[in-house]
Amino acid sequence: EPPTMPNEYTYNAVLNAWRRSSLPDAPERAHAILRHMQDPQSGTTAKPSEVSHTIVIDTYGANGNPMAVQELLDDMYVSADKEAEGDGTDSYSGRRARHVLPNSITYRSLMNSWIRYEHDEDSSVGLRNAVKLL
Repeated sequence: EPPTMPNEYTYNAVLNAWRRSSLPDAPERAHAILRHMQDPQSGTTAKPSEVSHTIVIDTYGANGNPMAVQELLDDMYVSADKEAEGDGTDSYSGRRARHVLPNSITYRSLMNSWIRYEHDEDSSVGLRNAVKLL
């Protein structure tokens, strides 16, 4: 019997473990897993979902890194736009591509990251940027 391949739920469980980790490199480790899931050369059939992205976003946000969170959020939109421009088929696997767009939980994570953000010169920067999202 062939070995069982990890699926999206397996990867999300590992991402959640990194989200709960207190290690300083936890966000980068979670992001590396997300990139692995996105890489057509990785050999995995598990593709990241909104949940996968939001877990990584929340991991960066918990460490007060809203710039990384914003970059991931922007990547979600760019990826969805690229898929929408094509025929909706993943060029590597031939399967229908699935659009991964942020949801309300993703935006909540972004707001929380701005609230946690500590700016050296102006302590209200994070709060102002969180309010702009409303």
